[in-house]
Amino acid sequence: FGEVGGANKLPTNLNNWINKNTKFESKFYYSDSRIRKKNFVFLQNDALRTSISNEIYYKYCKSDIGNFSFFKAGVKFKEYLKINKLDIIHLHWVNKMLNLDDINFLSSIKPTIITLHDFHLLLGGCHFLKNCKNYLNECSNCPQIGKKISTASNQIFKNKKKIFEKNNVIFIHMNEESLRIGKELYKNNYHELIDCTVDIKKFN
Repeated sequence: FGEVGGANKLPTNLNNWINKNTKFESKFYYSDSRIRKKNFVFLQNDALRTSISNEIYYKYCKSDIGNFSFFKAGVKFKEYLKINKLDIIHLHWVNKMLNLDDINFLSSIKPTIITLHDFHLLLGGCHFLKNCKNYLNECSNCPQIGKKISTASNQIFKNKKKIFEKNNVIFIHMNEESLRIGKELYKNNYHELIDCTVDIKKFN
């Protein structure tokens, strides 16, 4: 996203800071609306495939859960990006923008950092755990989606693991639990903690 939410604020501020204070150039790629700002680039994704993804989710998710999502349609990067001119790619919350094919394409040709704003890019489809331990079994038997598509979370998890380990993606974690789970699941990748949590003794 490029307009609202905490997962947008961090890369927006980082993008602006790099362009203002360093010799490097940063470009912010987003997909939610056509913002006209310097160093912001809009990427159009496939509305039909995104609609199909949403339809599958709402048909088969458990009625009391709003915590699982499939990757959307993705974008055609060769039409938008001059990949060879980039030194590094930094991904943030990309669920509604990129799919796994896109992430594999990007991370296979350029050093890629992923800052994790939730658990979605680590696990089989959920954004937070809700005390689920199925990630220890490669996200099999996901409690959030129905039996007819119950193998989807396991397949998504395996695809992520294959892509991230093959392409040596770097993970930036925002809390200790994410760091612990990331190191446990993706042992071949580098992990770093930049703590963005709040003191729950002072805030609630």
